[in-house]
Amino acid sequence: MKNKKLDLIDSIVILGYDLSKKEHKVIILDRIKRALSRFDKNIKKIILSGGVYNKFGFLRFRKKGITEARIMKKLILSFKKIKEDKLLLEESSKTTFSNILNSIRIMKKSGLKRALVIGDKKIKRKISIGFAKLVSRAKDIKLKID
Repeated sequence: MKNKKLDLIDSIVILGYDLSKKEHKVIILDRIKRALSRFDKNIKKIILSGGVYNKFGFLRFRKKGITEARIMKKLILSFKKIKEDKLLLEESSKTTFSNILNSIRIMKKSGLKRALVIGDKKIKRKISIGFAKLVSRAKDIKLKID
């Protein structure tokens, strides 16, 4: 049975990915495209979650200290479909668990209640473990994994 309230999402969380390898850009671009395809007038914010890795072989972002969140922001803005004020950055995470935990904190601070979390199949297995722990601490926040 489908949970209709969960279908009425007010935000999207895009989980980062280790961008130390150039071939990982395909994963991030896929996540961004899936998020943009689900973006509509009901979405208040997109949370871009991912911290710093020291080495990037990704596109033109080779500087040390650039976060996955900032890279995703630059890519999303390059598509010119979403205004910058719709994007929130979560830049301290280095694990999937901290991506979720920190994104929930941002949701609470921003008054967001229901998010679609964009990851991949491997991430889905990893975050299902963390979700049970996290959602019990944030009972008013609902998350749907895609």
